[in-house]
Amino acid sequence: MLRPDGTVFATGSNTCPSTAGHTSVYSTTTGLWTPGFDIPGVNDAADAPAALLPDGNVLVDTNPGWGKNPSTLYEYAFDGSGWLSVPQPIGLNPSNTEGGRMLVTADGTILLMHVGTPQMWFYVPAGTYEAAWQPTITSCPATVALGGTYTVSGTQFNGLSQGSAYGDDAQSATNYPIVRIQNSSTLHYFFQRSHNPSTMGVATGTLPTSTQFDVSFETELGPGTLTVIANGIPSAPCNTTVEQ
Repeated sequence: MLRPDGTVFATGSNTCPSTAGHTSVYSTTTGLWTPGFDIPGVNDAADAPAALLPDGNVLVDTNPGWGKNPSTLYEYAFDGSGWLSVPQPIGLNPSNTEGGRMLVTADGTILLMHVGTPQMWFYVPAGTYEAAWQPTITSCPATVALGGTYTVSGTQFNGLSQGSAYGDDAQSATNYPIVRIQNSSTLHYFFQRSHNPSTMGVATGTLPTSTQFDVSFETELGPGTLTVIANGIPSAPCNTTVEQ
């Protein structure tokens, strides 16, 4: 999992009985690995989902050996202090990591679903992002019309990471800009279809980025604000007015 500071957090898998999976952190600046803390409870992360939280911590699903129950979720702290215990999803077990899937949502929560069950869970992180990690808007349309296509420009529109990952079986990366308009009167949110981003690269720094978006016909008319979101982290809003 690529993190906001350019380091990559890696979890190990180990099917040996009573042996915890190792972890390590790779620095893209120095090219060196630093051993991290072993996964708690002699667990590992063989075929397991993980997701980057807005504060840089990584939410990881673990279990005691490949295909074994129960599934236990932890956060790995961005500051390097180790694993953090978190509340477990009610009704998830008996289960293991094999069927778990995670998605970073637009509001920074993590959607967890599991193969074989109709249930879904949302994890609400306690921490928040640093200002330097936000997308920034430098240009957005002052007025938009229903059904119209527009361009919004700025920096870091694709975020600083792919957002989530899962071994070799499934991927749910969110390294793309999400455009949201909020009506100033009702405070209702309306997500617009974004497309044709200028890049899919992450951690683009001060490099100019942009995306086009289509204004949905369901968007409420009147003054509002437009926000670009990447990996659950929103930009500061810009003013826009939705017209017929």
